[in-house]
Amino acid sequence: MRILDTLGNQVGSLLRIQDCTKFTSTSFRWDMQTWSGNSDAWICMPVGTGNSIPENNCSPCIYNINTQDKFCLQDNSSSSSSLRHWQPYDYYSGWAPTGSNPTLQLSAPALSFAADSGTANPPNQTITATTPNGTLSGLTTSGANAWLTVTPAATSGASITIINSVNIAGRIPGTYLDTITVNTTNAGSKTYTITLTIRKPAVTAVLTSLSVSPAQYTVAAGSSVNFLATCKDQSGKYFTTATMSWAASGGGTIDQYGAYTASAGITHGPHRIIGTATAGSVTLRDTAWVTVSRAKNASIHKRIDCGTNSLAPAGWLTDDSYVTGGTDYDIAGTISTTGIAGAAPVNVYKSVRRGSPHSYSIAALPSRFFYTTRLHLVDWKDTTRLMSYSILGTNVLRDFSISSVAGGANKPLILDFTDLTTDTIISISCSATSGDVFEAGFEIIQNFLKPVTLLSPLGGTNQKFTVGQTLPVQFRNDTVTISQMFIELSINGGQSYINFTGNYGIPMADNRTTWGNYNWTIPDSVGDPGSRVSTVSTRCKIRVRPYNDMVGGSDNSDSTFTIDPKSATIAGNPIFSAGDRLNYAIIGDLMTIHASSSIAFRIDVFSLTGERIFSSAGMGDRTYSLPKATAQGIALVRMKTALGNTLVKTVLGAGGN
Repeated sequence: MRILDTLGNQVGSLLRIQDCTKFTSTSFRWDMQTWSGNSDAWICMPVGTGNSIPENNCSPCIYNINTQDKFCLQDNSSSSSSLRHWQPYDYYSGWAPTGSNPTLQLSAPALSFAADSGTANPPNQTITATTPNGTLSGLTTSGANAWLTVTPAATSGASITIINSVNIAGRIPGTYLDTITVNTTNAGSKTYTITLTIRKPAVTAVLTSLSVSPAQYTVAAGSSVNFLATCKDQSGKYFTTATMSWAASGGGTIDQYGAYTASAGITHGPHRIIGTATAGSVTLRDTAWVTVSRAKNASIHKRIDCGTNSLAPAGWLTDDSYVTGGTDYDIAGTISTTGIAGAAPVNVYKSVRRGSPHSYSIAALPSRFFYTTRLHLVDWKDTTRLMSYSILGTNVLRDFSISSVAGGANKPLILDFTDLTTDTIISISCSATSGDVFEAGFEIIQNFLKPVTLLSPLGGTNQKFTVGQTLPVQFRNDTVTISQMFIELSINGGQSYINFTGNYGIPMADNRTTWGNYNWTIPDSVGDPGSRVSTVSTRCKIRVRPYNDMVGGSDNSDSTFTIDPKSATIAGNPIFSAGDRLNYAIIGDLMTIHASSSIAFRIDVFSLTGERIFSSAGMGDRTYSLPKATAQGIALVRMKTALGNTLVKTVLGAGGN
C-alpha cells in the first residue's frame, strides 16, 4: 500500500500509533473498513468522526491484523500544530481478507448443449455456486432467454446447485448463446455462458443413383475393359457400401468386379452390360454397351501412371510427357486392390504425383467425341485433406477427401467422369484447398465411335428454319461398315424422335469415314399416315441412327433449333400478322401447343363436353406441354388475343397440325 500526498509524492515518514485503544474505543468510529490491494494483512481506517468532538476526529490509519502494527497517516516530520493528514492511494474498498467473508465461486465458466432438430431436448446440466468461507445469501439468477430455464435449488447455503435446461421445440438449426448472472446479497455476482447447438436432422444415406461407365465402348477382340459403377445417395454424395453384380448379354464375359473380356473373334454387337447395385431395400440397374471389333477400330484407351517411373506397371505409360508441376512421392504403406472394381495394377497406387497445383494435358485426340476420364486415387493418411480436380475446365471434385470416401487410408478409390471434347485435348487440373493434392494415375477412355452429324447449318444456337425450306444434313460413319442411316426429327428437345427417311433410311458407302449428305425439304408434318406430327416447334433436334440400330451408336444435334410454319395472312383475322400462329403436335403421351403473337394472348384447351382443361396467358413465342389428346378428351385448342381476335385448332385425336 502506498501513501501519497496531494502532490503525488510518496510519504515515507509515518507517525506510529502508540495508543491501540483508539481502534476499539467507542469514542472513535470509522465510516468503513477497507482492505489493501497488495496485502491480506493491512486494513485501512478512512477518516471518521469521534462523537462530534473535534479533537477526537480520527486521522486515517492503517493496521496490520497479523503483527498489530499501526500507523497514523500523518506526516511525522511536522510539528503537532501543523500535522498534515494523508489518504491511502491504492486499495480495494470492501474487500475482506481470506477467512473473513463469503466469496462467490462457480463450478464452470460455461456450459454447452447440442441436439438434432426435431429430437428430444438434451439432458439438463448444472452449475454449482459455492463459497470457501461462510454461506451465500440471497442467491438469484438472471438473463435466461426463452429457450433456457435456470433454476437455483436454494437461495442460501455454502453450496447451491443451479439447474440449466434447454427447450429446442420450434427452434431452427443453428447456434444459440446466452449469459447467466448469479447474484448474491453478501458475496457479489458472477456470470457463466451457455451455448446451444441445434443440428440439422441426421439423414440416413439412401442409394439413389447408379451410373455405369464407360456408357459405350468398342473393344478389340480378345482384350478387356473395366466397367465402373458410380453410386450416389440422395444428396449427391458418393455411396460406397452398395453390393454390385454384373452381367453381359454376349460377346464375352464379365466378372463380379466389372472386368469385361471380349471373345477372341469379332462379334460386333452391341452387347449389353448390366450393372446392378443393391443397398437395403433399394436395387438399381444401369446399362452400358460394348462392341467387339477389329483392333484398329477399338476405342482410344490411354493408361497413365502418375508416380515413380521405376515401378513400371504393365501396360501403363509414364506421365512425364503429359504433366506440368508436382513431384513423385512414394507411399510406404501396404495397399491392396483385391475386390475393388476398376482397380489398376497395385504398383500404380504405390506412388503418386504430388504438389499444388499441377496439371495434365493429353493431346492429339479425335475431337467431338465423348471420353471417360478415370481417376485412380489413394491417400496414405486417414485424414481430411481437401482436394479439387477439374477436367476440360469443369470442376468435377471440389474440396474432396479421398480417405473419407474410400473408407480409410491406403484404400484405392476409382472415379469416372465423362465429357464431350470440342477440341483435340483433354486437360486435367489438380489443386488443394487444405493440405496437398495427389493422384496415382488416370485413364482416358474414348466412348466407342459414332456417326458425326450436323455440320453447317445445324449445331449452332437460336437457329430458325421454315416449313418448305431445304435443310442439308451431313453425317459420317466412323465405326464399322453400316449400309444405311436413318435421319430422325424431334420436336420435344430430344425426348423422342420420328424417322423421316423411309423404311430403309439413307444408303451409305461401304467404307468408313465416308460422308453422307441428305437435303431435307422440311414438311409441315412427319410420321406414318394417321399419326403424323407437326414439325413446327422451338425445340427441334435432328438425329442420325444406324440402320442396324446400336452398332456404331447414334448422334444428335448439339442444341435445339426452331422450325416455323410458312408465313401466311390468316383470313378473317386482320389483326394477326403473318408471323402469328397456333399449332399443336402429339408425341407419345404428350401434347405440345406452339403459339406466337406480337400482342398478348391466352391459350385455352376444351374437352368435347366443353370443360376447360388447360389455360395459360402469353406473349411472343410460347410452347406449352399437356397430356395427350384423345377422342374422349381434348376437342379444341383456342388462341385469343387481347383485342378479341381468335384462332381455333381442332385436335384430330392421334395427330394433326
